[in-house]
Amino acid sequence: MIYCIFRTTKKDSGFTIVEVLIALTIFSIAIAGVITAAVQGGLDVNKAKNRVVAGYLADEGLELVRGLRDTMVVQNAGFGAAHDWAGFLTAIDLCTHASGGTQQSCDIDAENTAGSTPFPLPANIIGCVPLGSACPLYYDTHGYYTHVSVGAASTSFSRGIHVTEIAGSGTSTDEVHVVSTVSWYEGITQQSVSVSEDLFNWYAPPATP
Repeated sequence: MIYCIFRTTKKDSGFTIVEVLIALTIFSIAIAGVITAAVQGGLDVNKAKNRVVAGYLADEGLELVRGLRDTMVVQNAGFGAAHDWAGFLTAIDLCTHASGGTQQSCDIDAENTAGSTPFPLPANIIGCVPLGSACPLYYDTHGYYTHVSVGAASTSFSRGIHVTEIAGSGTSTDEVHVVSTVSWYEGITQQSVSVSEDLFNWYAPPATP
């Protein structure tokens, strides 16, 4: 009699430790890529936001100087001789004065903290300290970027306005070159946006009969 003996082998199920390690490595690389892309995307959005805000603040600096010029020239009749083009040049001396070759910076507060009427007037001009630096900006509860730190949140933005008088015929100065620069930091790198414009003495007082 012949006996046939069959041996069956049971195949082990599951993964070996090597397979698990390989799978974890591939998964970690994929997740790291996703996280890196998300973090970089967030940083790019924040950089773009800062650049947009800085651009608006730089434009606002020009608008405030223009508003100061217009207020003083148009309101000359109501405020006397000190509030005309010559008075405007005197007021912006904080933005033009040079000491030791360093140009002075100034700014004009967008919120009428000086209480001047109309607005803006020389009382709203702020000299930046130290000489040649920009004035730090704070974000207050009214939605203004201002120079009053009390009750306001610190920001990474600073603004400095430089004004250069352009000599005309004789000793008169009927034109100024205005540069408004906003700077901020992204990490340890300083960024800046500048806009400029020439302003003129466009108002001619009526001739005396």
